[in-house]
Amino acid sequence: MLPSPQARFAANPHVSGAGGGHDLNLHQFARAGVTLLGHLTGASDGRLGMAPDLHESLAKSDQLEARVLGLIDSYIARNGLAAPEERRVGLRDGYDQSIITELDVQEAGITTVIWAAGYNFDFSLVKLPVTDADGFPLQQRGVTAYSGLYFVGMPWLHTQKSGLLLGVGDDAAFIAGHIAGG
Repeated sequence: MLPSPQARFAANPHVSGAGGGHDLNLHQFARAGVTLLGHLTGASDGRLGMAPDLHESLAKSDQLEARVLGLIDSYIARNGLAAPEERRVGLRDGYDQSIITELDVQEAGITTVIWAAGYNFDFSLVKLPVTDADGFPLQQRGVTAYSGLYFVGMPWLHTQKSGLLLGVGDDAAFIAGHIAGG
């Protein structure tokens, strides 16, 4: 169902199931006073460097949101579902933020850094031929051809939710069952 094998590496949209579900839009964060930045390029001597790509990231997020909403609307129309029409407010607050390419951690009052995004897969630690040409593990629902080597928690490992907290438990349970049965 993905347009290409490389699509497995794309990020998931910002969504939440909290309180019945709601959007987590980057522009809402900007509106609430959160400083949005480009991706981290480095850290040295108490300074963080960021790429000047904030607006590109916001544009990608906006495009993804429009594409997902279009898919939902198409599904509703195709299946003749009775659903209230939703009017989306086009938020643009993030584009009003200044592009920051360097921060002094102490001056900015940063006391904690949570490293949670912007990573790439690196399986160089595994000295076996376990990845395809794109660097994605060769596996079936996390089970590799090598006894005792498994993968979990990766996007599209088995389903779209495999890389999310919502779905990693299903994949982990399957792997645990495989280990226990084998």
